[in-house]
Amino acid sequence: MGFDKQRFSELLNLAKGNRSINKYGRDADVDPGYISRLLRRLIDKAPSADVILKLADKAYNSVTVTELMTAAGYLKHDGKDAYTEAITMHDAIEKEILIAKKSGVDINRETATKMVANRKKYSRGLGDKNIDYIYQAKTLGDALTRLAELDLEYDFDDEVMFKLVRAARKKYGLPKAMYSEPAAHGPRFPGTGVFDEEGDKEGE
Repeated sequence: MGFDKQRFSELLNLAKGNRSINKYGRDADVDPGYISRLLRRLIDKAPSADVILKLADKAYNSVTVTELMTAAGYLKHDGKDAYTEAITMHDAIEKEILIAKKSGVDINRETATKMVANRKKYSRGLGDKNIDYIYQAKTLGDALTRLAELDLEYDFDDEVMFKLVRAARKKYGLPKAMYSEPAAHGPRFPGTGVFDEEGDKEGE
């Protein structure tokens, strides 16, 4: 079954309801221009399953995800394999976004989708190249190394990197210098925390 542009357009118009295209796009987090082109049947390729899930989630007039998936050509007459797979993918993406939020970081759906793909690629233990991979480390140094790996994989922006580094430092703490090392702590350098009080006494 292929993409039925006519049927999809009719369903999408029902799903939009009495809202403007811009309002529906904002509600569903889908580009209004893309919705407009779908409504005018100017696009030959069906929307991705993820986009359809978002459109259905904010649909009016009881338009269902099954109806939209069928019109898009994802559902076959003899089963719902594509539909089930799309729902599973959607849930996995939402889980990655939630994991990131628990670390104080907001990631977009594109990055979350890449993370889901990586979970399938690295399916065993520490092979999970995702945000929780950082917190499986045993030391701050290991955590920061893993963060660098993730940055190469996902090209985090500066704000995300800052928040992840801060979260890692909060969990693992900052390393203290050995007592035998020169101290940057004392009357001229108050509160640096390189040495604790016991260390200062031993160094005197």
